[in-house]
Amino acid sequence: MQSKKSLEDDVKGLFIDDFNRPKRKPMHETAIQIAMEYKYDHKRTSYALRQLENHNILFSIKQKIEGIGNIRFFMVNNQNTLKNQDRLMKKISNYSYWIKRYSDYNITKMLGAHLHALVKAELQAEGFKIINEYTSQFKENKWPGRETLDIIAEHSNHHLPIGVEVKNMLSLIPHAEVSKKIEICNFLGVKPVFACRWIEPYRKKIQENLGFAWQFKNQIYPLGQESFVKELRKRFNFPVEVASELPNENILEFKEWLENIEKNISENRSI
Repeated sequence: MQSKKSLEDDVKGLFIDDFNRPKRKPMHETAIQIAMEYKYDHKRTSYALRQLENHNILFSIKQKIEGIGNIRFFMVNNQNTLKNQDRLMKKISNYSYWIKRYSDYNITKMLGAHLHALVKAELQAEGFKIINEYTSQFKENKWPGRETLDIIAEHSNHHLPIGVEVKNMLSLIPHAEVSKKIEICNFLGVKPVFACRWIEPYRKKIQENLGFAWQFKNQIYPLGQESFVKELRKRFNFPVEVASELPNENILEFKEWLENIEKNISENRSI
């Protein structure tokens, strides 16, 4: 397990180079969480930011972005930073413009629909029949709450039913939502599948419920968004890409999981 000191040092490394020189680029909290997510979950990264601020190594500024709310930007706390307040605020204003753009409802709606279509197409290519979409019912079972699953599908040969939740977003899906979707899947008698950019913190929980964490690592944009994706990479170093199909490595991972599930089903039938 990583120590608290190691965590804080790693986060501090985003703001201070190997020669102990402060970087002048402010970063907002979401970008910092994503930059550190391969080592630390988002909550731990946020905790480290607060600790570094308490120790006066970093300081933060809240910037209100219309339609989004307050976004917290962090930067090194030193005299040079304070002397360049005007330049700093111009940078924050520029970043805020791009945050507003990638958070726009039309963009997020487009992204959700795009990944939904890619996942649906791949399921069909793997021999699944789409039973229903945006539903809370499978056969005679109907979930009593208002929540739904994005896709319910059943393998045509082995009658393997799955409930798929699709999330094509940068931020991590909340733990409560993951738990609820798994609960719905268990109630309906389908295997839970989470098709998301980032789902690593919940992988064990999903596997314990015989489900599959279909993690793409990058947020997938449709064709025609190349220049926008280039800007997001340049300004925030975000894990984003343009693609018209799911990454091959993720397709192979899904096939392997499917083969293992089918093998277990066949073995149980032969007992």
